[in-house]
Amino acid sequence: MKCASIQISHATVYTQG
Repeated sequence: MKCASIQISHATVYTQG
């Protein structure tokens, strides 16, 4: 589930910024 990992990574960035 590479897509899921990428989405989670982006979610973290969006949450921080």
